[in-house]
Amino acid sequence: MKHQALISLCVALLVFSCNNKKSATPDPVNTQLITEVKAIDAHLAASGVSDYIFRDDKNGVRYVIHKFGEGALPRSGQTVNFNYTSTVFKETTILGGSLVNTTLENVRIVGLTPWIPNLQAGSIVSVYVPSKYAYGNIQNSIIPANTPIVYSVSFSGISKTPAQLIQFDGDTSFIRDSLNKYGIINLIKDKTGIFYTVNTQGSGSNPKIYSAVTIYYKLRLLSSIKDPDGVPIEENNLNGIRIIGLVDGLIVGLPKMNEGSTVTFYIPSGLGYGTSSTNSKIPANSNLIFEIKLNRILQ
Repeated sequence: MKHQALISLCVALLVFSCNNKKSATPDPVNTQLITEVKAIDAHLAASGVSDYIFRDDKNGVRYVIHKFGEGALPRSGQTVNFNYTSTVFKETTILGGSLVNTTLENVRIVGLTPWIPNLQAGSIVSVYVPSKYAYGNIQNSIIPANTPIVYSVSFSGISKTPAQLIQFDGDTSFIRDSLNKYGIINLIKDKTGIFYTVNTQGSGSNPKIYSAVTIYYKLRLLSSIKDPDGVPIEENNLNGIRIIGLVDGLIVGLPKMNEGSTVTFYIPSGLGYGTSSTNSKIPANSNLIFEIKLNRILQ
């Protein structure tokens, strides 16, 4: 995965100097960010929002998910299709909006562009963006300085590139043939292209793609399907990992699991590591087998 392979998240280290006796000068940008995030959270709490809220505490962005989508997140080269409108925080007058149909790299919307890769096709979302990522301390007749912007996004679809489609079709056919050849039973095929079997059915709730979870996993290449008891490429326990930080096949798959379940996922390369080679044991365009036990949903 992105643990060695499974995890795509970075760890930030805060370094303090014990020798510097002068008090640090507050960063006005971060101070303003903290103020705005508190205001956004207070507004959401006072509004009594019942929809799911994902709080990106690293950046201060808040996502209110009015409707969850399905499938993988948009990736480089793919075409995204969505409609959006924008308003000033706590106001209703629409600043702007448009229907967007372009490659992910060509999305150019001030304050919204960085957060599009966190949205699934079919989702309807309100994204509360602090001014640091929007218009900052610039003031005009419409937008006050240091004011968050709220984007309402209705995400229609994501289209793979021609090369990705060819690889995807070949991968899913090969996975299906391999599973049939080796007699894998009780197999479920998802419309996204992943296959899976439920080994142990849990009784808990299902996580969201933004949930933090505790899981145990084993990773093997599909080529090892004939030797299910062989040594895995990787196995580990992960505590408090957010599903959105995992490979696409697990972003799709984990929300289908109940807490306490064990499931084996068969994932085409385009929903794994694609054309990248993470290390010598996982070549480019590798189809993958993940055995996952969902121990706990933390939030």
